[in-house]
Amino acid sequence: MSTNETDTTKVAVVHELVRPMLFAVMFDLLDWKGSPERVVSAWQTLGESLDDYEPGEREFADNLGSAVWSDLDHATAVHGLEDRSEIEWYDHYIRLAHAYGADEWPLASLVDYLQIFEGIEREKAEAMARSSWESARLRYATFKSSQFAKAACTTETNI
Repeated sequence: MSTNETDTTKVAVVHELVRPMLFAVMFDLLDWKGSPERVVSAWQTLGESLDDYEPGEREFADNLGSAVWSDLDHATAVHGLEDRSEIEWYDHYIRLAHAYGADEWPLASLVDYLQIFEGIEREKAEAMARSSWESARLRYATFKSSQFAKAACTTETNI
């Protein structure tokens, strides 16, 4: 086996190891079954306190899940995860934030997913990721506004 073949095999193995983590972000940003609000909420939480979250520790993934559930609601926090482990999903987010940085992980990991697994050229992948991320942030803001409006209506009704 030549050095090139060995290097190619190593890269392919690494890609398969990171696939589930990158898939988590792709699923939430590009798949209609995902939850863009979830990834934005996790991004905000990790951006505020990444040092409080250790990758690979169930407790930290559970804490992130709880923070997202509190920020959104349980249904939105687990939307589309029926057959998947919530703890594993949030751990993927933590690992990506540590790998790419607290501010850049959703966008950077989506670009990598699109390039590596979908074969999209970097420039196109970046444009798609930027557009998806902006859309996700808008959906999150709309969701939060809706929550605020519901809470205000409930408060007025109770007065």
